[in-house]
Amino acid sequence: MGDMERLAAKIDARRLQIADLENIRAEVTLELPGVRAELAELEKAWELFTR
Repeated sequence: MGDMERLAAKIDARRLQIADLENIRAEVTLELPGVRAELAELEKAWELFTR
């Protein structure tokens, strides 16, 4: 494999990595509000429980 092929392969690999990270970010963005809301409810329950 020549230098151009290696460079092209690295570029493709980075493009795939970016696509994967963007998908992860989108998934986290969708899930984060629900997780935060659940945490708030659990913290309230804990506060009531420990009074």
